[in-house]
Amino acid sequence: MGNQASIREVAILQELSAALKLYASEAQQSLFLAEQEITRTTEWLQERQRFWRREMERAAQELGQAKLSLQGCLSSGYYDSKTGQRYIPDCSRYEAKVQELGRRLNAVQAEFENVSKWARAIQQAIEEYRQRAHRYSSILSNDVQKAASTLNQNFSVLQSYTATGTGITVSQTTNVLQATSKWVELPEVQDVPIDRIDLSDSYVHSSEDFKKVSRLDMIEGLKKLEQVVKPAVQNGADADYFSQLDAQLGLDNKNGYKNIYDVFYGSSQNNSTIKLDKLGDTYKVNNGYHRLYVAKELGLKTIPARITVKVEPDSNS
Repeated sequence: MGNQASIREVAILQELSAALKLYASEAQQSLFLAEQEITRTTEWLQERQRFWRREMERAAQELGQAKLSLQGCLSSGYYDSKTGQRYIPDCSRYEAKVQELGRRLNAVQAEFENVSKWARAIQQAIEEYRQRAHRYSSILSNDVQKAASTLNQNFSVLQSYTATGTGITVSQTTNVLQATSKWVELPEVQDVPIDRIDLSDSYVHSSEDFKKVSRLDMIEGLKKLEQVVKPAVQNGADADYFSQLDAQLGLDNKNGYKNIYDVFYGSSQNNSTIKLDKLGDTYKVNNGYHRLYVAKELGLKTIPARITVKVEPDSNS
């Protein structure tokens, strides 16, 4: 039969796509939970370092005071001119106190050095893990999601044919997919180099062109993006993470990090995200001129955006 095998059961494509998406979602959630645990562990170690540093300072002060008391005791003796003898009081309890506090200071210093040693070792392990986790997250966000999206598109095309009850062949399937190629939005937000975005037709030229959101508010928003949101997203954070962060910080929707996440990483149906058409090595703007104006003004190198690419049909089909 060669490549003329009949294709009637195409639901497996949709099932495989759903499985891939579920795998990517659960894996990203695992990365997010791991990052939360890393944060808790790091904060705990930092708290322990602060605690033992305070204990060191207190032990040193107490030892210093004990030494002064011992010196005072030793200096309190007197000279008897009649007998020609010098009388020195019993300072043994002061000496014992100095020795006790000296041992206490040594023990506290050892605890601080032990915690600091583990903090350095764990931080190195965290940095190595984050490098691997970032690469894995990129695969989940790009390759796996693209594969799932492609399977869904293929399923939609094939379903329209199998609905008639007529089988189509592998060769016919290839032709159908090629013939229906068009502009397709990539499933995940991409970091796009700003110097490759065509702003020649932008209508934003000064602060006066900012209406809904002021230029200063947009500057603050982009700073939040660069300093907090983008690094967190690269480590697997999602909308729920930023909602929880806003609640912890007491931030409302307008000033919160969740709002920044939505306008840069929101769903494809969210009209607030920056949207670009990829044309060769450059990008044409569909939405987001104001943010791009401010991003360029701040000297940012990349910006998160949703990308639409044109998939051309095969001219030989």
